[in-house]
Amino acid sequence: MIDSDAGEVFPIRRNLVNLFLHSSLDEKGWENMVTREQVLELLMRALPGIDFTISDAMVDDGILDSMAITTIIAEISMEFGINVPFEELGSSNFNSIDAIVDLIGRCPKEGFEN
Repeated sequence: MIDSDAGEVFPIRRNLVNLFLHSSLDEKGWENMVTREQVLELLMRALPGIDFTISDAMVDDGILDSMAITTIIAEISMEFGINVPFEELGSSNFNSIDAIVDLIGRCPKEGFEN
């Protein structure tokens, strides 16, 4: 099947791959997609003084400091029921909304082994 607008073969497969890349499994095995919009809304509530849309290098550009990152870790852990392992605490995982979404997808759910 060819999507005549985009000229792509199997656009549904592409969408499923994107869903898989930004999803995690809960204890029942159901996929829970975490969207960019959900993460942005959460961060804007937790840290209202920061514009998360102005940079794709928020840590590198000095927009986020260690206290902001600590707040982000606490908020995403509580909101999405994940454990953020020590190995995932590198600044590159917090440089952009997309990086945070990817981080959430990689982190194990609390009380659930991936």
